[in-house]
Amino acid sequence: SKYSLPTPVVSALSGGAGKLKFREFCLVALPTSGLHDQVVYLTSVHREIGKFLSLKQGASGLATLASGAYCPTLDKPEQAMDILQEAVKNGRLTLGESLAVLVDVGAERIFDKEKCKYEVSNGQWKTTEDLISLYVDLASGYPGVLGYVDPLSPRDVEGWVRLQERLGDKCLLVADRSHEDLLPLLSVHKQPQEGEGESLLDGRTSPTLECLSCVTLSVETTLSDFVSRHTSLKGHCQYTMLRTPLSLAHSTSLADLAVATQCSLLRLTAPTGVASSGLLSRMLQISEELVAQEKYEPGAAFVFKCKSSEEQT
Repeated sequence: SKYSLPTPVVSALSGGAGKLKFREFCLVALPTSGLHDQVVYLTSVHREIGKFLSLKQGASGLATLASGAYCPTLDKPEQAMDILQEAVKNGRLTLGESLAVLVDVGAERIFDKEKCKYEVSNGQWKTTEDLISLYVDLASGYPGVLGYVDPLSPRDVEGWVRLQERLGDKCLLVADRSHEDLLPLLSVHKQPQEGEGESLLDGRTSPTLECLSCVTLSVETTLSDFVSRHTSLKGHCQYTMLRTPLSLAHSTSLADLAVATQCSLLRLTAPTGVASSGLLSRMLQISEELVAQEKYEPGAAFVFKCKSSEEQT
């Protein structure tokens, strides 16, 4: 059998340094070029973010979290998108073509089950409909918004269905594997046949929910458990993402695991850090080994058309 490479997703900006309570803004290297170019793009833009923040905020702008994500003061998500858009432009790239943004909301942390509302920023509460509208506006106002990670609480099942209705054909809706309340809504996904196009929701059967699932590999998870969970998810959704805790981020064997199980995306820390550099280097080695063995499948395990700035205008 032949293998494709997972698409790298790296930490870029933390959403928690100011009033904004979104977890993180990530950069995704779209599989429109080879892995080597993707690594160059991600590294270059991450450095451009640092240069931009240093000019705007001085030395404090260079502060980072353990993941390597910069943590500027942010009061609303548009500020993060402005920073990323400028950094990509300064890197002579285009959002929606070479790179895209995956907004990691972590909505379970900001959901108040008594109020049935989300505290998007300090003291600012939004209903499910208001939050969905915010996501729609952000995706339509900025090029290259690929999707949202945990955009709603797993308890907000009806909200997930409404979110899919409004954004499911435009953005990836990412749910963590631990969100058991959402699993019954997942329909068996029909892989697109030749000539059918590359839509995320080909074969969608409403009112079921189809979303990209983040497969979390924890320290306690055994390899057999991971493979079993990943196999079961592949029957329900088109894409899977391997997300690893910081405690395992330095293990280059995770690259082998992601390729072997054909994960669509691989969630990494900042591309300039030691951990991500090691994993990306191992992925490059794997690609060379697969080519030598004639087992490499050109392209990627992840294909999704993201709206570019030209298409926005």
